[in-house]
Amino acid sequence: AKLVDGTTKLGKLSLQALDEVVTKESQLENLRKMLVAMAEDLRV
Repeated sequence: AKLVDGTTKLGKLSLQALDEVVTKESQLENLRKMLVAMAEDLRV
């Protein structure tokens, strides 16, 4: 029972870590898009 519980907790941690990576990638992509827009149009 303890092994199953530990494995379940590890799985949850892995999903949380993956979610954080996806969020950071999304934020970086948004920043990249903003910088490209600023470079293309100085009024932005």
